[in-house]
Amino acid sequence: MADDPTVSGIMVQLPLPAHINAERVLTYIPHDKDIDGMDPFNIGSLGMKDHTPKFVSCTPLACLELIVHSLNQKYKEEIKVSGEESASQLLRSRKVCIVGRSNIVGLPLFLLLNHYNCQIQMCHSHTSPEDLQKYIGDAEIVVACCGVPNIVKADWVQEGAIVIDVGVTYVDKEDDTRYDLYKEIEEDLQGRISQTSSEIFGDVTFNDNILQ
Repeated sequence: MADDPTVSGIMVQLPLPAHINAERVLTYIPHDKDIDGMDPFNIGSLGMKDHTPKFVSCTPLACLELIVHSLNQKYKEEIKVSGEESASQLLRSRKVCIVGRSNIVGLPLFLLLNHYNCQIQMCHSHTSPEDLQKYIGDAEIVVACCGVPNIVKADWVQEGAIVIDVGVTYVDKEDDTRYDLYKEIEEDLQGRISQTSSEIFGDVTFNDNILQ
């Protein structure tokens, strides 16, 4: 497929089975066919000044669109992500807390928002609850994407914050016949949120909300 001129794009559905080296597979995808933006060249280019990746991972890009959409509604603007200079002005110096550091969402989202001059704090499953509470509480934009159910507590989020819940976690029940699906933000937070939109893209739920 890499050499086939009739194939214009290649996307690897991660995670791969344990016996397959995902890093090696991604490295073999040509940069201009890596439509998921997951190979080292595209992620590296995203993080380097004056470099432009061939593709940007779709989920971080969707998060950026949701953030800009929410800020437009909040401040009565009509700025588009494609208008990079205007979007940079809208996002500049905004405090963001990303809870998650995966190559699929957390890391590329960090690099993408850094490109727009946000002030970003990256946390993860090993960040202490005390630090998580501090960083989430300081942030006006919170993105949860680390695969830990209810890691974002309702009383940690400041009033007026934008919260995007990217992660979903499947937990098997004791009888092994069914599973429970958990979000990464506490359900109690939903009671405090006035939703501007809530959409499901594939099997990933995005909550694009502004707290009142």
